[in-house]
Amino acid sequence: MTKIFIEEKAIEQYKKVVGYIGTDWPKAYLLVFWQAFSTPELHDKEYLLVRQNIQINQNLTINQEYECTLQRTEIKQKPHGECWTYTLLFFYEKQVMAICESDLYVR
Repeated sequence: MTKIFIEEKAIEQYKKVVGYIGTDWPKAYLLVFWQAFSTPELHDKEYLLVRQNIQINQNLTINQEYECTLQRTEIKQKPHGECWTYTLLFFYEKQVMAICESDLYVR
C-alpha cells in the first residue's frame, strides 16, 4: 500500500485551479492521487478516459494520512480495443473510506 496525505493547502490550490466554488472540498480531488502509482501496462498503449466514479463510504479527514491501492480490476473486450477498469481505494485503519473507479478505453 502507498501512504497518501490529504493536505488542506493542496486542496485549496486544486480548488483554485479547477474553479471550484463549493464550501466543502471537491471529491474529484481524490483522483489526483493516481500520480502516486506506476501503471507500466499503459506505457506503450493509447488510452482514453471514458468514465470515473467516486464513492465516499466515510468522510475523509483533511490533513490526515491514508493508505491507498490502485489496481486494474476488470478488462472488457471491445471491437477495436479493451475497456480497463482501475480501482483506487483509500483506507484508514483497515476500513475502506473511498472508492474511485476509472474506465479507460485502451488499444
